[in-house]
Amino acid sequence: MFKSTAKRARKSIIAIWVVSCIIMIPQAIVMECSSLLPELTNKTRLFTVCDEHWGVEIYPKVYHTGFFIITYFAPLCLMVLAYIQIFHKLWCQQIPGNTSVIQRNWRTFRCAAPGSGESARVRTGTVTAEIKQIRARRKTARMLMVVLFVFALCYLPISVLNIMKRVFGTFKNTTDRETIYAWFTFSHWLIYANSAANPIIYNFLS
Repeated sequence: MFKSTAKRARKSIIAIWVVSCIIMIPQAIVMECSSLLPELTNKTRLFTVCDEHWGVEIYPKVYHTGFFIITYFAPLCLMVLAYIQIFHKLWCQQIPGNTSVIQRNWRTFRCAAPGSGESARVRTGTVTAEIKQIRARRKTARMLMVVLFVFALCYLPISVLNIMKRVFGTFKNTTDRETIYAWFTFSHWLIYANSAANPIIYNFLS
């Protein structure tokens, strides 16, 4: 029932950017740069580190819990619900105008239509076209599942690490800061990897 238009697309893009900016305003306010020399085994000097300074301990817990819900959990739930419906339409439901027997049993269907001549060739061509369309639909359904899985996988580490750090204070007293930095760097890399992987997925699975 929904029809996408250029006007709706522009409104959606503007809304996404506005919401994104609003979400990040608190971090822009509480971020402060501080100088320190951590005990790193490779003697790396971090002259300045930009980190959050909230003042009251409850604020970062509330903010980052909400941040996790808005940027990961809620989008993932919406994607799962939407993609399940799309998957069901593409994989299970009959294509309008197609023969239901072919739709349900297209893998094992064999054209054994009686008669010969032009009518038999037309029936054979119709069946072949329907089978190709079903294969294309199911290929698209598999692609959507892969896109959803890659999104969930790539955004999970940074979301979990942020919750562990900001809400539960897991890394406050750790001595192995290099490993923590490495995990955060890798998790941020995964976010960009998700955007890079999507065109590849679309190309090879669509």
